[in-house]
This record gives sequence, structure tokens and C-alpha cells, in this order.
Amino acid sequence: MMRLGDRELDERLVTIIYSMVIFNGIPLLLFILYIILSSTVIFASALLVQLVTFLFGLAIFAPVALFTSMGALTASFTIIGVKRFLLNGSNLPAHSKQYQQQQLKVD
Repeated sequence: MMRLGDRELDERLVTIIYSMVIFNGIPLLLFILYIILSSTVIFASALLVQLVTFLFGLAIFAPVALFTSMGALTASFTIIGVKRFLLNGSNLPAHSKQYQQQQLKVD
């Protein structure tokens, strides 16, 4: 028998409780399974939407990144070329100690 505190429960009440647990156990398990499956479907569809959004964003960002990188390389090569030209054909890099000493002598 089941006890509730210091009293024993009636046999009929215990039978009702056991019947409720047994008969509601299967629908409860099915409900939990439904929650898990629906959550999986929702999560999977959200991942699919995220992937599609990422691909659309990449389709826009990749060409922009390519052209801005090419612009940066072009600007860098232009700056390097102008710097070399302004050094009057000197083979010394602008940051070398020899070049700095040479500049100090000229000044």
C-alpha cells in the first residue's frame, strides 16, 4: 500500500493513481517525442535558412572583398613605385640606416 504522511491511502485511490500513470504514460512519451522531433525540424529549417542567408551574403561580399583587395594592392604598388621613383633610382630602401645617414648628410 501507499502511504501519504502517516496515513495509508485507500486501495481504490491507489488503483486510480496507478491507472492514471499507466494510461497517461504513453501519451506523455509521445508528447515528449513530438516536442523533440518538432524542435529538430525547427532547428534544421533555421540552419537551412542560415545557410542560404550566408550564401547570399557571400555572393555579395566576395566580389566586394575581391575588388577592394585589388584596389588596396594597386594603391600599395603605386605608393611603392612612386617612392622608388622619388629616391632617384637609389637601390637602398627608404627605411635602411644607410639611406637615413645619407639623408642626414644632405640636410
